[in-house]
Amino acid sequence: MRPPASSKHIAFGCALLTSLLLFAAHPASSAASEYICPPCGQVCDNRVYDHPGVCPTCGMTFIRRPAGGSKAPAFEVMGTVAIVLFPGVEIIDCSGPWGVFGLAHYDVVTVAAKRDPVHTTYGETVTPDYTFANCPRVDVLLLPGGNVPSLARSDSVMQWIRKKSAETRVTLSVCNGAYWLAQAGLLDGKPATTMHGMCDDLWSTTGDPSIRTSGALSQTST
Repeated sequence: MRPPASSKHIAFGCALLTSLLLFAAHPASSAASEYICPPCGQVCDNRVYDHPGVCPTCGMTFIRRPAGGSKAPAFEVMGTVAIVLFPGVEIIDCSGPWGVFGLAHYDVVTVAAKRDPVHTTYGETVTPDYTFANCPRVDVLLLPGGNVPSLARSDSVMQWIRKKSAETRVTLSVCNGAYWLAQAGLLDGKPATTMHGMCDDLWSTTGDPSIRTSGALSQTST
């Protein structure tokens, strides 16, 4: 007959069983946790994060991704839109198109000369995602209006706009953001329009008689 187990053996057995049960309940505890944004119909539905927090796109709190959950996109991303930020940018010229492109399943990013926070016309603060130096290739380049500075065509910002425009499918402006396009030489020989009452000024700013401010919408694409 087997001798009765001692209390020491019983205690060890219970501890071992408890450890096995805990491991079975959390088999992936040694692996990094993954977090996702709750489905919201925006491009952030496609992203997976390695930390808890709040979604920078829709503001919803992350949830832990179920074990074995698919990383496949909830929908096909149509492309990437880069919105240029600058001191005194008109916030509605950014947020309006952002909402439209986001709803159409485009990934929207912001870019500026520096990574420092940008103060908009009415005091809101926006931190760019990229700088001109590290902005990835994008499908759409959007130039909003606001306190658009007067820059020479040879200025480095104008050079960047021309270079980036050559890479995009579409380059467009909002409101007096047309001044960016005009100063960069992207409206040369094209019909253009801008904020009501500013068309003549757009023409005089560039001094290019080939820019016809007739009210027709200008689109610059490659």
